[in-house]
Amino acid sequence: MEKIQLEISLSDDELKTAMSRYHYEDADFLLFSQVYGEIMEQLRPVGMYVYGPFRQEFPEAEEEAEENGCQVIVSLGGWPDRLQEKDTSRGMLTESFMAECICTELLLQAYEDMNRKIREKYGLWVKKMLFPGGELPFEAMENIFRNVGQEEVHYNQCYVLSPKKSVAYLAVLTGNKDEICAGICASCARTDCPNRQIGTGKGTAANMEKERCREPMWPDMSGVPLPYGYQRIFHRNTVEKESVRGKKDE
Repeated sequence: MEKIQLEISLSDDELKTAMSRYHYEDADFLLFSQVYGEIMEQLRPVGMYVYGPFRQEFPEAEEEAEENGCQVIVSLGGWPDRLQEKDTSRGMLTESFMAECICTELLLQAYEDMNRKIREKYGLWVKKMLFPGGELPFEAMENIFRNVGQEEVHYNQCYVLSPKKSVAYLAVLTGNKDEICAGICASCARTDCPNRQIGTGKGTAANMEKERCREPMWPDMSGVPLPYGYQRIFHRNTVEKESVRGKKDE
């Protein structure tokens, strides 16, 4: 197993792009950047992987895979979870959700840095990323975790990862630069998705997107069902507001 310290960060321009993506206003930049700074104070992003053949163990990837590939686990560590729990316990719901948005951006950067480091070491490009619960059955996570053999990230019986800002996937590799993966969206069959990331290479993903706007558009959380924890946060907030409004009307 190889373990790599990942190098990720967001510039002011990237923070502003993220704010726009999650429908924040310019006036929110100060608080958004403060939350980002607090996240970065103790962020320890890591990538852990094993390199070698995996076609026999993951038959779903057989058509996609070259002889060798990487089984990967990427994590931002436990600090973002602790920070969000602290903010939530103090009723700082805005800061907690801002942290969720920022960590989503950082996790996407962690993918990119992980793929870059794989390329630097093996001279191969990541052609596609296959995810348990997506292109692979959830049970594939068990094999990935067993083979990588690390102790920093865990999953429960429902395959929910802890720390939460973690992900496991197969990296399909290629020696052809024209087949380079444009991002996580290159592994998704939903080519009509309005939030699809645009590819910049000459491969299949780029050809499918060449007529579309070239503005980067990562998934917009405002249009995605919130995780259970956030449903509770916002439901509780709504109940509290309704309670206050009811008292004012009495």
